[in-house]
Amino acid sequence: VIWAPEGKVLIRETNRESDVVKIFLVDAKSRSAKLVRSTDIAALDGGWVEPSQSTWIIPADPENGRPEAGYIDTVIHEGYDHLAYFSPLDSSEPVMLTSGKWEVVAAPTSVDLKKNLVYFVATKEGPTQRHLYQVKLDGSDLRALTDTSKPGYFGVSFSDGAGHALLSYKGPDVPWQAVVSTQDGKMKKEVVIEENKQLAEKVKDFALPAEVYSTVTIDGFELQVVERRPPHFNPKKKYPVLFHLY
Repeated sequence: VIWAPEGKVLIRETNRESDVVKIFLVDAKSRSAKLVRSTDIAALDGGWVEPSQSTWIIPADPENGRPEAGYIDTVIHEGYDHLAYFSPLDSSEPVMLTSGKWEVVAAPTSVDLKKNLVYFVATKEGPTQRHLYQVKLDGSDLRALTDTSKPGYFGVSFSDGAGHALLSYKGPDVPWQAVVSTQDGKMKKEVVIEENKQLAEKVKDFALPAEVYSTVTIDGFELQVVERRPPHFNPKKKYPVLFHLY
């Protein structure tokens, strides 16, 4: 249950099996309600409603390009969990904010109502990674805010208004945490909370295996692979290989 502007309430209802979801819009003043969306998830992908899905109310702001109130929700789009923007509140046809063969995770993470920006964590670079992205409310200008040139697993918690965030890098390298600013459209570090300097220095003293992330396709299925190569790996040599499937 989530409150919306002008005495409206959005109610998400699922059946006992959690494979059918219905969205009702309730007028608390007149005590009336209507069904605005219904999705048979079992028929779509054989799955169920993800408990991590969240709904974010977007109030009307005509001067800022939002003539009516709406909300952002996670929906199944072409077999993957993606962000959709429904406006007005009783709309059943959304503006898709994300799409592709990847998924948003516990999204949206935050919304900047002044800039009409939506922040979210997703598996766009690969299911073994978590990077932070932003997209406009019209579905344009989707871009990464964390460094996607190398594997990374990030978590984030935003301040009210999304002006600042606590960004947590969880690996595969030495973890760190920092308070970052989003004012210039980038994740600019302002205060380093923890960078694990002592651990980073100790790691340099050891010849640790090098991890190489890649994707292979077998019988039409994309599989994520992590190679743990020995220290001082020489690509011209042959090495014994141990495979671990999970």
